Amino acid sequence: MKKIFALLLCAIMCFSVMTACTQSNQPQGTDTPDEPESGDVLVIRLASITAANDDLYEYRSGLLFQEKVEEYSNGTMKVEYYPASQLGNSTEMVEGVSVGTINMGMSVGFDIYANLDPICSVVGMPFLFKDYEHMHAFLEGDNDAIKTIKQSMIDNVDIRVMGYCYRPFRSVVTMAKPVYAPSDLAGMTIRSPEAQANMQWLTAMGASPVTISWSELYTSLSNGAAEGAENSITEFYGANFQDIIGYASETNHMAVTCLLTANNTWYESLTDEQRAVLDKASQDLSDYNWAGFQEASEKAWKAFADKGVVCIRHDEVDDAAFRAASADIYKYFVNKGDFTEELYNSILNLKY
Repeated sequence: MKKIFALLLCAIMCFSVMTACTQSNQPQGTDTPDEPESGDVLVIRLASITAANDDLYEYRSGLLFQEKVEEYSNGTMKVEYYPASQLGNSTEMVEGVSVGTINMGMSVGFDIYANLDPICSVVGMPFLFKDYEHMHAFLEGDNDAIKTIKQSMIDNVDIRVMGYCYRPFRSVVTMAKPVYAPSDLAGMTIRSPEAQANMQWLTAMGASPVTISWSELYTSLSNGAAEGAENSITEFYGANFQDIIGYASETNHMAVTCLLTANNTWYESLTDEQRAVLDKASQDLSDYNWAGFQEASEKAWKAFADKGVVCIRHDEVDDAAFRAASADIYKYFVNKGDFTEELYNSILNLKY
């Protein structure tokens, strides 16, 4: 028995010596940021409501952000991307970013953020922007209006705007009736997101807005719970609405600027280097969306036409009638105190 014990002790000692020799032969003090220890990796939860469909430029922009964060950080930061409302619907995602249970969110617009910080409503005012260049200059230019809105979101709801997911201006789709003018919407039940700006616009057009979550809208239109909806044509395309609706009208009544956001307390807790990585990757996401959204819009309109949907493009709708019916909607929000008329006019009259 003593011999067996001695042999085991000898084997253990030999193994320890071999291990020590192996470790001493490894280079010392050589950090390898490309292959960080798992405990050194900052994991970021990014939520999105956009469908996980490689055909959608907005979904791909989330993948780009994921890739760039890892690239710029040499692997010390990793994005876990949750598209298709995996972490909740629009309202739940925005609230999650605000309280910090979600680090970052994308694909939800100012209209939903307005439920937390009312000043955001101003960006969704009907016919606020003359064209896409006007919208782009406001969002990414050096102007007091966007600075005021961004700072308000930080101060009031702990949300930092990081970048933008650009989409075409909003259109109206209907099941059985074409829409050329506001009078065509009178009496119709039209889906609205949980956003006051959209509901006020539909009401001004004579429609009856009904709030239905985006994930349930396809079924709701199919079973008659709503007669139509309003959103960006690319979003309708991404959810395959071309398979069920009869008419699509390019009213261009509102901007659909969606955001890439971060919980500000979490963001401020990061190192300077980590924040720089997120800032750079966020700008890449914005640039990617800006470069691709108008082409994606035309692709969506073609897909609708190819499916036999009656597509009423912008030059066919009564733009003047829509603008006239929308003219006073902003005053409702000014009277509520959501934003000032001065802020509204500074965006409306922005030089670009």
